Amino acid sequence: MSLATILLGTSLAFGAAGAPGVYNPDSQTCSGYVERTAPQIIAEYKLGERDFDCTEIPKVRGKRVSPFNTERNFARADLSGASFRGSEMPQTNWEGAQLEGADFEGADLSNSFLIVNAGPDEEGVPANFSHSTLRCSTVEGTFVRADFSYANLNCPGDAYTRIIDGNFSYVDFTGARFDDDTYFPDAADLLCVEMPERDIKKLREGGYKPQRRSVRIGQIMCPEEAEELNSVVDTR
Repeated sequence: MSLATILLGTSLAFGAAGAPGVYNPDSQTCSGYVERTAPQIIAEYKLGERDFDCTEIPKVRGKRVSPFNTERNFARADLSGASFRGSEMPQTNWEGAQLEGADFEGADLSNSFLIVNAGPDEEGVPANFSHSTLRCSTVEGTFVRADFSYANLNCPGDAYTRIIDGNFSYVDFTGARFDDDTYFPDAADLLCVEMPERDIKKLREGGYKPQRRSVRIGQIMCPEEAEELNSVVDTR
């Protein structure tokens, strides 16, 4: 019996034992959760599965949780086009993962390493992180046209959310929640973003601790809107 047959049989048996939770897009919540580890998700994806809505990574009790634990490690996995809406996946590692067109609406990815390629898929469908929780996470890589609307990027205490070193052009941050310790990349990487005016103002003034010393104000906006704002502000 091949490994693929074994994995498929296991997946079918698991599905028969209990139906997956149903995601409600109106409330961004799940009616229940299906417990899956990272290796299980990767294996099922290779067999053609794309629906991982309402997944819950197993909770670890009695020991320190690490994103690099095998059950939480998606490093270098190709999960493009997969759907994880409403999933509980905190403290996970996605370093080098391919997430083109993936859907994480309403998912909890707090305290995670989201160092990925999450641009549009081959059909132009952008990655979706709307209403997700990315508290205290590192967000890095390619996120062209990704939707971060109403995402929670706050981080309590002395920690901070890092949005660094990547391409965030045409990203939608409408309604997203930031705090003063959020780290943004050079604004040149934020070309033509949708962002509340108060957050653009904070970014211009250095309030969100840009990684580099100067912010090219005009390039926060679309090129045609920025002709009169193509100046550099020193945030030192």
